Amino acid sequence: MNIKNMKRDSFSHSIYKMRKIFFVVAASTVVAVIASIASCSGSIPEPTPSQSVWASDKWPGTTYETLVHGRELYIAKCSGCHSLHAPSEYSERRWSAIVDTMKFKAKLNDSEAVLITKYLASAAQNNLSSSR
Repeated sequence: MNIKNMKRDSFSHSIYKMRKIFFVVAASTVVAVIASIASCSGSIPEPTPSQSVWASDKWPGTTYETLVHGRELYIAKCSGCHSLHAPSEYSERRWSAIVDTMKFKAKLNDSEAVLITKYLASAAQNNLSSSR
């Protein structure tokens, strides 16, 4: 084997090592992101039937599925920039103001903002009602 071939083999081996390291780091990052999202969703409560009733009284046509979709959007859109707050942390009125303020930063369209607000407001209202 001549020196030229040895250099080429050494260079190829170095590229192989760098690619391997890159893929290991990329895979680890993907796993960490998925785990982070999963842990966020676990701490955010699912809508309850009583929240669904409260929401349908306040916003006719609102269903349990509407609230579930609002929760999913809250987790997906809001957890990208900050830790998620429990719905019980704020009142219905405060949640409405927060979502209205944050919708531009979160790149929410109006219907997404409404769905998130319905979920958070119903969860907050239900929590206040049950603690009285």
